[in-house]
Amino acid sequence: MVHFLALAVAFTSAVPSSPPVPIKMLGTWGKHGRCDLLAARLTITHHTAGWGKGPFHRIIYDPQSEVPTIYWDEEGVVDNFVMGRTKNLLVHQTQGFHMPGEEGYARCGIHHKRMGWPPR
Repeated sequence: MVHFLALAVAFTSAVPSSPPVPIKMLGTWGKHGRCDLLAARLTITHHTAGWGKGPFHRIIYDPQSEVPTIYWDEEGVVDNFVMGRTKNLLVHQTQGFHMPGEEGYARCGIHHKRMGWPPR
């Protein structure tokens, strides 16, 4: 019985504590629209994100913040991601909210092509 309890506790601690990232923010995004460059691509899943071929890291989606926001699940890291003016734009706030240093990301489509502009 003790072994079952320990397994149940370990399993419940692995369950993500934040809501999943919404579908509109999932997928592959190219920094400055450069979907053709592996190092410039950011891939976002429901609970992780990563650049290029690098490792994926846990993220937290906060739908209750000033603007629905994706944060890295790492203490002391303040950069975040929010949707841009259209569904095909993502804004990386490199120093956090209301600070200088924003980077634009465009949604990448099939074969790592940038989604058409202007958006439909």
